[in-house]
Amino acid sequence: MAEAFGVAAGAFSVIALLEQIIKSIEKLRSLRRFIKTIPHELQGLIDDIELVQGVLKTTTPDMLQVADIPSIERRLNTFQTDLETLISNIQKYQQSATGRRMGAIKLFIKKEEILAQRRNLENIRNTLGSLQWTYCCITLRELGPIIRTQKLHGGKGDTDPCEEPAENRQISSRHKSKNAESQVIKKNSWELRFRTPLFVIDKIWSLQAKRCYAGWTFNIRTHNVVPDDAPILDACWNGDIEEMQRLFSAGLASVYDCDDGGWGLLHRAAFRHHLKTCQFLLENGADPDHVNSYNHRPINNLNHRAPDLIERIPLAIELYRLLMNASVDSVDPVEDLGIQYHEYWFHGFRGPPEVLVIMQQYTFADYASLPLQTRFNRTMALNSFCATPSTVEISMGGSIEPNSYRLEDEFGRTLLHKLAECMGSDMSSERKDATHKWRPLLRDAIAASADPNKMAAIDDYVLTPLDSFYKYFVWNWKAIRRARYDFNPALRIWAFELKSAGVDLEVYGAKESAFVEGFWLSYRIYVGPLRYWSTGIGYKEEDFFLFSFWKLTYGPEPEDWTIWVINPIDELVGEFWEMIEREEEVMPGTWVD
Repeated sequence: MAEAFGVAAGAFSVIALLEQIIKSIEKLRSLRRFIKTIPHELQGLIDDIELVQGVLKTTTPDMLQVADIPSIERRLNTFQTDLETLISNIQKYQQSATGRRMGAIKLFIKKEEILAQRRNLENIRNTLGSLQWTYCCITLRELGPIIRTQKLHGGKGDTDPCEEPAENRQISSRHKSKNAESQVIKKNSWELRFRTPLFVIDKIWSLQAKRCYAGWTFNIRTHNVVPDDAPILDACWNGDIEEMQRLFSAGLASVYDCDDGGWGLLHRAAFRHHLKTCQFLLENGADPDHVNSYNHRPINNLNHRAPDLIERIPLAIELYRLLMNASVDSVDPVEDLGIQYHEYWFHGFRGPPEVLVIMQQYTFADYASLPLQTRFNRTMALNSFCATPSTVEISMGGSIEPNSYRLEDEFGRTLLHKLAECMGSDMSSERKDATHKWRPLLRDAIAASADPNKMAAIDDYVLTPLDSFYKYFVWNWKAIRRARYDFNPALRIWAFELKSAGVDLEVYGAKESAFVEGFWLSYRIYVGPLRYWSTGIGYKEEDFFLFSFWKLTYGPEPEDWTIWVINPIDELVGEFWEMIEREEEVMPGTWVD
């Protein structure tokens, strides 16, 4: 009780001191208008003093319970003393101007006084750092109750989390992850990321909370925000290790520097596939688990451009292995890259098959003996733009069991939907073996009684394997542009592959035609100026047109298949010719030369 009373009393004494400081700052602000020209250092001091007032006004006794009150009080006393000294100096010059006509005076300070003001400025900056820590503590205190009331399984609303299937609970010890204990901690952990206001100090804070047997533990990481044109960012982007060493040695940069979006040095080096730069940064203390504003770690940035490493497998293996082994928080690298369905260009594993094998070995002692549903879910989360038949088979445990084609994910999608996505993506990239390499898996799926008309629902959007095929075929708009926005060649290739796999096209077409007429499939396609980047990300909204399917005709042969499309480009062309063919209008009383 006495200790609590002492803390409360200390907090109120600090609040009283804060009130004095706020009044002093108000007095300083009122005196500021008398100053016409002042030294640059003093100007910066006054600006810092006025900015910190906003922090002081938000401080309450309850907030101070998380701070080191004696330390804060000492710094604030120094702050108040410096303020009074500065105010006294300005008042001295103000009094000398009393009775004069001019409303402002020039302030001159001797060299010794300027040096003293510089020391005062350093004291103020130290106080800012202390106040920043107080601000962080306050934020953690407010977030604490929210974190403690979160559901461990991330359930929505007030519903209870679904019980784990009995099949998953029966995994024997030989199936469990090598890092089983760490996996439990990972499931019971959150990572929050916030940025301090610019008027304090420009930093990014990452808070990681883990639930252990004794309660919650918190881990805080701090990174410095630097301008986008900072030399250290350019040196890291270019892989210039000598320049980075020079900047570190001169104190001009740190391995904890990042840009406004949270992209750290290791993010850049991984994205650029600079192996030696990544090794250099990790040796100097770079954090392999730091996340940017998209919640991406350096390994995610490496994964973004992993398709560029398809011809450099040894480099890909070294880069992935380096970041996996350096990570402290990562338990399952594949899970870190995304194991939930997400229509995102960079979501899910995008690397070569050899790397996927290493990732599985990193986490599981015997991946192939995991429950079939678990392996199926991880396969469905592979990035469909970069997946290969080998990647799919490895993710399923080395081979695809016939029962796998009858499994469904949470949206009702089957493995046939995934194969259709991959085929559509390969065709949009105009790869030579776009359909040939998927043909064996497609035939296995049909032989295993996979339903080619199976409908899934994602956010009220219903799709069949054909719809999945088209969604990924039009994502790369260059292919459909070269086809003059004719969707029929791709449709007939799809029909040909199904017929080759043993599907009765008339029976299949009747169901698919009813689906098209019932749901009117639509695809948003970029039709604007040619660009190097062909996914339509970050382009103007007016450069996208909506193409809608309203009818599907079919027959026993692929050549009988036609998709009828409402083509917005044709509509514009019609308006153009209507204007061309319109008779020239002549005003009464005039003539045409």
